Amino acid sequence: MINLIPNAMNITRVIALPVETVEKRDGTVNVEGKRLDTFYGSTLSLGMGQDESPTYLDEQNATYDEERFREYFSRDIDEIELSDNEVFVLGDNG
Repeated sequence: MINLIPNAMNITRVIALPVETVEKRDGTVNVEGKRLDTFYGSTLSLGMGQDESPTYLDEQNATYDEERFREYFSRDIDEIELSDNEVFVLGDNG
């Protein structure tokens, strides 16, 4: 675990292993070309994208930060091929 915020716990998960490929497009993480059955948001795990998610969350009376939500979907990661001594991690913390 890498502590990015002093005196705070940051949770990260290994999602890709050495020599695998990983990318993130429109909120979906792909490892080896296959969609990760993600834990990074309930609407994503239901197959909803940026347009459907806010409506669903509002219907569920869920609280969420709209700015962070938009930022998550706007940040893509081009495909990366990991070397034989690298892993790829994503964090749950904003």
